Amino acid sequence: MAQLALCFPLGKVEWSFRAKQHDVARQQVNTTPQSPLEVAARYVDLANRHDVASLVAMLARPCDMFGETITSEAVEWYFSQYQDVRFLITKPFQLAAGDPYTVEFEYIRSWKQGDQWVQVEAGEFMTFTTGEPLIARIGYTRPPSDPVALPEWY
Repeated sequence: MAQLALCFPLGKVEWSFRAKQHDVARQQVNTTPQSPLEVAARYVDLANRHDVASLVAMLARPCDMFGETITSEAVEWYFSQYQDVRFLITKPFQLAAGDPYTVEFEYIRSWKQGDQWVQVEAGEFMTFTTGEPLIARIGYTRPPSDPVALPEWY
């Protein structure tokens, strides 16, 4: 696949020509101004739907995800590897103390590993750009717990 390399102050980021399709999705996702809380909730909803194009459209360019600059290919890879992944919010979305651009929340992430369902508990933050709220950074407020096997009936 042909690649388009773009340079940003934080380094080289590779985006595929599919970035144009993600720009179209961005226009569809962000048709009205939303608060960072609403955008964070929408992001998790889209992750549960595995809507890669809409997820990528919500990311600023560049976007730091867990210490690495994220690419559209990386998001596509994640959902191809974890086809059954689900996120269940356990602590509601809230603004970080003193920061109107950062949202914190906690969740249980579950996925199928072979024939076995497993889950972890974690906390994350999302920091948004000013103006149109795009996600500029995602990280952990609480790293994932060790994976726990779920009962067969899950």
